Amino acid sequence: MASTTTLAENVRTRPGLAWTSIRTWIGVAETALGVALDYVAISVIDRSESAPLRVVFVLAGLVLARRGIGDLVCGLAKREVDVGLWLSVGWLVALVVAATLAGLLPFSDYIDPSKSLTVAQFMTPNLFSAHPLGTDGLSLDLLARCVYGARVSILTSALAVVLSVAVGVPIGALAALRGRAFDHVVNILTDSMLSVPALVLLIALATIAGRPKSVAAAVLEDGIGLAIVTLPTVLRLARSFTSKLISEEFVFVSRALGATNTRIVLHDLTPNVLLSVSSYALVLAAVLIVAEGSLSFLGLGLQPPQPTWGNMMAQAGISDLSLHPFAILVPGTFMFLTVFSLNRVGERARSAFAAGGSVVSVT
Repeated sequence: MASTTTLAENVRTRPGLAWTSIRTWIGVAETALGVALDYVAISVIDRSESAPLRVVFVLAGLVLARRGIGDLVCGLAKREVDVGLWLSVGWLVALVVAATLAGLLPFSDYIDPSKSLTVAQFMTPNLFSAHPLGTDGLSLDLLARCVYGARVSILTSALAVVLSVAVGVPIGALAALRGRAFDHVVNILTDSMLSVPALVLLIALATIAGRPKSVAAAVLEDGIGLAIVTLPTVLRLARSFTSKLISEEFVFVSRALGATNTRIVLHDLTPNVLLSVSSYALVLAAVLIVAEGSLSFLGLGLQPPQPTWGNMMAQAGISDLSLHPFAILVPGTFMFLTVFSLNRVGERARSAFAAGGSVVSVT
């Protein structure tokens, strides 16, 4: 009987093992073909009039490489793996590490045109050259400028999220707990701020603050401005989550023990609400990176030669889009991949929180 059972199990598992082996080799082939297409598009096709062909090759190569990596990982793991999520995490980690250690990496000059006088303008990308992603109109390395520009975008969005959450969560929780007059005032303020288009409000705040003259000033000024724009959304999220929690038993226990509203908000509600709102933090950060890029593109953020993704695209201009499309596509791709990755990881964080519950605290 035991031998019959073992034979039946082998019959059932062999097709699965065969498929995982085949899927692994398919993944290797797809990944290799995708990388080859991207290499041809970036390093071989170098004529500006071939831009549409290059775009097609790059997109086809990315799709094939993505499918190939997915099949390869699932085949090796012998189970389904969310490869897109892990690729997003890998991109974010690599970008943060590169931006943090940019001064130690062997980049070509990214800010001083006088140091790149011997370098040609608008060099096309070549993965095995000194300028893998090409140069801009001032002969500055696009890869280095994108990595240094990531510092501004990441720090600005992170500061804005931290400020808006730190201010919005306690106020939103207190508004839901106290109700009546205080809640009414908070609702009026949030409705008033949300009635103004976010970009218009950002432009007004940036005009009042003036153009930042350094990276630190840009991060601080733009971060505060973005936090003000984001605050109404965080307030409403915090108020909504608090309204669901105030009927929980631990809040009644705190009241019965004589806790004040301030203590209930800070000790009992804020940790739970903070966990809920934090699951949206990555999605908010993605939106704020686009907003910071819009300010820089409009000339209201950090000014060249200091790089940001927005001012790099603005500096390239419409004429370069037709003659040298990579000058805009390179920083645009960095922004797209970062925003996409933050959204992907943020959505997974929200799903994990929804399945995980809350942190209960009793005074």
